[in-house]
Amino acid sequence: MNPLEEHAGAEAAGIMRAPFAGPDNDELCRLVADAGFDQIRTRIGIIAVRVPSPQEFLRQKVVSSPLAGPVGALDTRRRDGLIHHLDRALRPWVDDDGIASPMQTWLVAARRNPVSPAD
Repeated sequence: MNPLEEHAGAEAAGIMRAPFAGPDNDELCRLVADAGFDQIRTRIGIIAVRVPSPQEFLRQKVVSSPLAGPVGALDTRRRDGLIHHLDRALRPWVDDDGIASPMQTWLVAARRNPVSPAD
């Protein structure tokens, strides 16, 4: 069970996963083609998202998201438990500057032919 689900519930964990539930490569290419593009090329981009601590990680993910309600409603014991659990879960990505968590996204390059004016 992930830290958010354990401490704030399945609904909160679902909120966190929702932004990352995008299309796979085939579906993404189909959507781009349906929008009138061709010569479609995809690439996986991986960047490091940096935060100084588990507390800051939690704050940044909660403040301006639908997670503000469920996480904000946690009592001090449950919030401290969540932070402790996050600290353990994020430990593989800790270096001297804090947490460098990998984030993957799809990058798309495509070409759209201009529409010819009607004769």
